[in-house]
Amino acid sequence: MTGLGLAGFEVEIVDPNPLALSRFSRWCARLHRSPSFGRDPGGYLDAVLGLLRRRRFDVLFPAHEQAYLFARHRKRLEALTHLALPDFDLFERLQSKVGFARVLEELHLPAPPSVVAQDRASLAARVTRYPVFLKAAFGTAGHLPRAFTLRPRAQSRSFAPSSRRGS
Repeated sequence: MTGLGLAGFEVEIVDPNPLALSRFSRWCARLHRSPSFGRDPGGYLDAVLGLLRRRRFDVLFPAHEQAYLFARHRKRLEALTHLALPDFDLFERLQSKVGFARVLEELHLPAPPSVVAQDRASLAARVTRYPVFLKAAFGTAGHLPRAFTLRPRAQSRSFAPSSRRGS
């Protein structure tokens, strides 16, 4: 938001929370209340579409998980404004942590080591360094079960969650 504001853009946000942190930025021109994206994605999309029908915006720039919803409904949104997202197929590939790791590998870009595991046994067979962070392929830390930092149990190849929280 700061970068857009410094570049001279007027920034408005859509959020269900009247105390959304971005609302207090000096670069936020206006907060538009909406249904919760996590509880009512259809209602959230309808609120954004309604706002775009009532007012003119140069671009819709999703900053969180609603980007997935917007990529899926790209045609409806692009009829009303520009959308700062790639096509759905590319977005889906990059949104997946597994897909994104594969893209980094294909492009020979640095990334932390990672493995894809389907169960505890496949994880135990592939892990060679600790700590280990488990993440779901899709989602953010706020909307999925938290990632666990794992430590090996003494004298065994099984794992137990530690008390640290990962993301």
